[in-house]
Amino acid sequence: MATRAQIAAIGIEMRQHANAFYSSGLNLRQYCADKDFTIHKLNYWLNKLKKEQNPVTNTGGFRRVKTKAALPLPPLMRPLQNAHQRLQA
Repeated sequence: MATRAQIAAIGIEMRQHANAFYSSGLNLRQYCADKDFTIHKLNYWLNKLKKEQNPVTNTGGFRRVKTKAALPLPPLMRPLQNAHQRLQA
């Protein structure tokens, strides 16, 4: 099992590889072949670092979504909507 120091060292190394990848101009496959990585490994770290930069906070793991105005209900659903509104009154 890796120690915390080893895990931290791996994180630093992969951050350096992520920065090198972005500045290299190579695609993922070319960079991984050049550095002898699996595509999966580098892709995992790129996603992990992206999530660290844009954490989702105070939403229980869900993102807030802004919605447009609701579409009108189809004719068969309108009686249900009217009954629901009468029950709430």
